[in-house]
Amino acid sequence: MTWGTPTKVRIYPEELERDYKQPKKTLPRPFNHWSDWVESIKAKKPAGTPFSYSGPMTETAIIGNIAATQKGRILNYDPKLGRFVNNDEANALLGVAPRKGWELPT
Repeated sequence: MTWGTPTKVRIYPEELERDYKQPKKTLPRPFNHWSDWVESIKAKKPAGTPFSYSGPMTETAIIGNIAATQKGRILNYDPKLGRFVNNDEANALLGVAPRKGWELPT
C-alpha cells in the first residue's frame, strides 16, 4: 500500500459526484506533514498545522484515550493545570515519562 495524497476523491452516490464542483486550491499542499514540518523549520516559517493548533488537538485525543479507560467515571479535566482534578488513576496515565535522551530541558 502506498501512502500519500489520494489522486481522486470519490463521492457516493454517483449522482452527487456528477454535480460536485471542486473548490479552488487556496492553501499550500505539502507532500505530507513530516516534510511540511521540516520545510517550515528550514524556512523559519509556521508549519501548515502549527503547535498552537496541534498541541490542543493532541491533548484532546489523549484525554479521550484516558477517558476510555475510566468507564462509568466522570472525569473533570483542568486544561490550565494539565490534569484531572478528580481522578489520580487518570492522572497517572498522563505522566508517562519520555525515553532516555528525549527529556525536555528544564
